[in-house]
Amino acid sequence: MVWEKEKGENRVKELQKEIAKLSAEELKRIHSHIQSELTKKQPKLPEHIPVSIFSTRLSPAEAVVKYLKEHHAMTFSEIAKLINRDQRGIWGSYARARRKHPDSFDIGFATHTIPISCLNDRSRSILEHVVTHLKDEKGLKPAEICSLLNKKTSTIWTAYQRSRRKLNA
Repeated sequence: MVWEKEKGENRVKELQKEIAKLSAEELKRIHSHIQSELTKKQPKLPEHIPVSIFSTRLSPAEAVVKYLKEHHAMTFSEIAKLINRDQRGIWGSYARARRKHPDSFDIGFATHTIPISCLNDRSRSILEHVVTHLKDEKGLKPAEICSLLNKKTSTIWTAYQRSRRKLNA
């Protein structure tokens, strides 16, 4: 163990000597290369969520958290920041989602998506955001939204009316 530590320290000293020999231009080029490699390795945050995840028996929050955790390998902290929710609530939502729906989502080709940016507005629920986006932005009829989300007509109508009321208040 001590030998490995000494070997590592010797390697660092050798690298420092080699770096000292480089010109400023070479150092800039190396620095630029390292930065570009690091940015390539950073995962790209999702911009949209497929609507099909809401057609399960999970709550909308559980569906979003499960999708982001399992399909984008995001941490609870990253998910919490992205959708403006508390990290402890995210953990609880994921635990419930795994119990209710242990299998992974079958996404396939997503015909309809919603921007994830609309979910960080806490003034309306996730379902209200989804329904309002599908009706107002995508121009879908309530019956189409019902079949997409696998929800009752009254649920969709109530979510839309509450969302409109909150927007107009």
